[in-house]
Amino acid sequence: MAGTNALADTSSLPNPPTMPGFEEWLNNANKGLEGLFSYFRSRSGSSGGGNDDSECDRRHQEEARKCAERRPLMAHDDYYGGCLDRAQERWLGCVKNGGKPPRREVPEWGDDDEETWIDPNR
Repeated sequence: MAGTNALADTSSLPNPPTMPGFEEWLNNANKGLEGLFSYFRSRSGSSGGGNDDSECDRRHQEEARKCAERRPLMAHDDYYGGCLDRAQERWLGCVKNGGKPPRREVPEWGDDDEETWIDPNR
């Protein structure tokens, strides 16, 4: 048996028993999932303006672009990840709020988020 894997040989195994009605159940489960996904896709894309991109998506793309513009001036690369994480958090809040920014959301990334200092008492 050199060069063959005994565990990969399934020809000697019996066929598994089938459950009556399984195919119908599987088809119905798949249709239900497709409906669920369609529902959430339609909700996240509802901007009222008829465009494919929602206001949340446009805002997220703009904030990610600003993060990329700031990156060369950031004191540490971790700030770039933090900036993108903040943009993602704001996008999620907007989507969860039906396509509008929530009243109480974290502010957009700014200079105050990049404060770097040295502890002289260390």
